[in-house]
Amino acid sequence: MPTPTLVPTRTPVSSQSQAATTPVSEAEQIYFDAASAMGLVESFHYEMNATLSLTSDGLGFTIPVEMIGDFQAPDRSRGSLSMNIILFKVETEFVNIGEDSYSTDPDTGEWTTGSANGVFFGNPADFADPEFLESAGSFADLIVAGIEDLNGIQTYHLVGRLSEEEADAAGAEDFATEFWIGVEDSRFRQVSFAGELDAEDLVTDDLPVGDLDVSDSRFSAVLTFTDYDKPVNIVAPDLPVADPLAPLAPEQLESGWFRHELPEMGFAVALPPTWQATRLDPERASAIFGAIEDVNPVLAERVEEQMLSLIDDGGFKLFAYDTDVTADDTELTTMNLVAEDTGFEIALDLFAELSVEQVNLVIDVEGDVQQTTVDLGGVPAEELRYTMNAPDDNNETVQLAVSQYLLVQGTMLWAVTLAAPNEKAGHYVPVFESISQTVELIELVDDISQATPNQPEEETPLAKSYDSPPEMTIDTDKSYKATFELDSGGEFVVELYAAEAPITVNNFVFLSRDGFYDGVTFHRVIPDFMAQGGDPTGTGSGGPGYRFQDEFHPARRHDKPGILSMANAGPGTNGSQFFITFVPTPHLNDAHTVFGAVIEGMDFVNAIPARDPGSATAPGVAIKTITISEE
Repeated sequence: MPTPTLVPTRTPVSSQSQAATTPVSEAEQIYFDAASAMGLVESFHYEMNATLSLTSDGLGFTIPVEMIGDFQAPDRSRGSLSMNIILFKVETEFVNIGEDSYSTDPDTGEWTTGSANGVFFGNPADFADPEFLESAGSFADLIVAGIEDLNGIQTYHLVGRLSEEEADAAGAEDFATEFWIGVEDSRFRQVSFAGELDAEDLVTDDLPVGDLDVSDSRFSAVLTFTDYDKPVNIVAPDLPVADPLAPLAPEQLESGWFRHELPEMGFAVALPPTWQATRLDPERASAIFGAIEDVNPVLAERVEEQMLSLIDDGGFKLFAYDTDVTADDTELTTMNLVAEDTGFEIALDLFAELSVEQVNLVIDVEGDVQQTTVDLGGVPAEELRYTMNAPDDNNETVQLAVSQYLLVQGTMLWAVTLAAPNEKAGHYVPVFESISQTVELIELVDDISQATPNQPEEETPLAKSYDSPPEMTIDTDKSYKATFELDSGGEFVVELYAAEAPITVNNFVFLSRDGFYDGVTFHRVIPDFMAQGGDPTGTGSGGPGYRFQDEFHPARRHDKPGILSMANAGPGTNGSQFFITFVPTPHLNDAHTVFGAVIEGMDFVNAIPARDPGSATAPGVAIKTITISEE
């Protein structure tokens, strides 16, 4: 994507760098003095308001962009970036510390490594780098238009445009620039630029608008700088640090084996007590390799190629191995689980046929692949057995006995593969058969969310709609209870946590007293998980017409059945939808606001029948009314 002058991402460099260009006019001298002065600042606040105008297939639309940030010397910046893209708003936060970048996922709000602003919108720290500013200072017809008062500060007003050479390098055309620079301190106070961008070079990866055939594009922006040298403290966000070999928290069965469950993947399996199991994903692959290598270099070497091939397939989810190695250091006994959602249904026999072809194509198989139809816990599966040749730590060939079980669940394909040294097959085959008999396909558990349609759809009209969240009317020194009366004949009582979640409780009390929830169905109910309601449309995408922020409290967690919590579509998107848990759900902590708990009638909550709003054929249990009491 072309880089408009003054805003590309860059690696910060020393503020002692020399000017790249010798000024030849009064205007250029003022500009280069400002570039040098910016290298001496300790901090500043930065705001950018920009508009990207695009024309595609004869249709024109604009994308408003807002970036707000702070800079801290020598090389730290933080802020937020938001874009209104057609019908959707994309928001993210970012932190840059030297060469390290962090940003929040626009969908989940979770912090990850990597830049959020991309090449196009750049880094606020660029403006504290004299070398960058000086190298970008190639202008044509730069003049001093006058001295102007800008928010009480006397500034030089410079007007010019990018030189032809600089414009070509930036993929821009006829790019006008203006600068307001402090007369007394030579600091940038405001910058604006506007012009055409080369549509053929426009890379929309920084702008999630899909693959557009852009025929024309213009970009304009106004940047303001305030709060120079005011103390700020920019630190890296806290990212979850997981031990790559940390075992799962399994349930021990009467047999002594441990049941490992991956509810988000719809899978569970029991393993012997000597087996170690860990979840894997591409981002953690290198950490996994390093941790395994520290414990067993031979194991790491043998499994690396296998793991990489599975990661390349995008489906490696679980890896387990036998820690009870008594024969010698070269024993390798592993199990891995691969899951892939094809997006369409496929027959089990076709899945098996394709898998056999794949095995023969990419694996050095000794003899033929044996295929048998088996039953795994009441689920039909295909078992493949074969012997594969693999190099050991001395690059000598060893043979591994492999058992692979293939299962199909809707559009989800599963492959459970177990391998052991051929000479140990007599010991491990019975173990593998026992493991395979513990394979369970369980109901997929989606994230609790308010569905956000990808495009406008005709919806059932809301019973009520409001322009903004309600004014605060509750007294946090008082206690509040909500009595749910169900159309099924039962009722239950919830204690509301007004002191810990006042905004959320105030919202719930207002909607309940206004009759918003009357007649509303528990539209999404998942056994052993939760019952979700609060949407008058019954689709999962409805709400009251406004959104409000989260309220997480360390004393209020998803730690027991009967927790009342807010459903959302990401950080700060609470509305009217809520859910009540059937079991403890600690993975929802700090993602959903806990604002109450059932204190009476939990048996009526547990009796709410399972329901999927996408395939339901019956209305489900509805709320007749919610009565709020105050003491």
